[in-house]
Amino acid sequence: MTETSKVLELVIPFDFSGKSGIKLYRYHDDKAEALTESYSMADGTFKLDRTAELIYVYTNRFSTYAISYNNYTAYSGGEIVTEKKVKFVDVPENSYYAKAVDWAVENGITNGVDETHFAPDATCTRAQAVTFLWRALGCPEPTATESEFTDVVEGAFYFKAVLWVAENGVTNGYGDGTFGMNDTVNRAQMVTFMERAMKGKATTAESFVDVPEGSYYADAAAWAKENGISNGVGGNKFGSNENCARAQIVTMLYRYFVK
Repeated sequence: MTETSKVLELVIPFDFSGKSGIKLYRYHDDKAEALTESYSMADGTFKLDRTAELIYVYTNRFSTYAISYNNYTAYSGGEIVTEKKVKFVDVPENSYYAKAVDWAVENGITNGVDETHFAPDATCTRAQAVTFLWRALGCPEPTATESEFTDVVEGAFYFKAVLWVAENGVTNGYGDGTFGMNDTVNRAQMVTFMERAMKGKATTAESFVDVPEGSYYADAAAWAKENGISNGVGGNKFGSNENCARAQIVTMLYRYFVK
């Protein structure tokens, strides 16, 4: 028997540390095919659970499977080190975001604004924020080919990222048919995007003094705090409505995916 009438769920333990661009392949009947990252649980799909360190594969075939990934970190004496290929004059070596910037640029999550500047304090749009997140996840292919949002331009740099976050429940936009592509993303929105994309959940109620209980981002802020993704802006405040700068975004991603 090589095929079943039902879709099976294969659960694979996997160490995600220092890995990006994770892809799965299936070899069956002398043919190799790439599986699709999706939460549909349909045959030929897979999903990643970085929190539990598991990969779920959905299939109706008994086949040979392979996992590929990019290894973007090296370890020396217990410290994470990266080879700095780009020198930005506005990224001090001792800044909290220096390693995160190196990692983001080396792994194609974002480039500098020019050859010598990263602009760490510049704000990001919602389109840029979800694109950074999508790239950090390995650019999973969306199943949709058209956007439900009226302000999304087909073929734009963010197009596939927006399709993917929309179909995976990361964000539903503004509720008026728009995504708010060019609106500045704030800190509350960014941690909410991340928590939903990673299927995270806070295990404690501990959060920040300026995060209202029951707000859409309350659990995401608590999740970010307990997982070391963000400790807020000081004074046990999260700064929910503050603009999320480029340095902050790449640091949040770096702390989740690498540290």
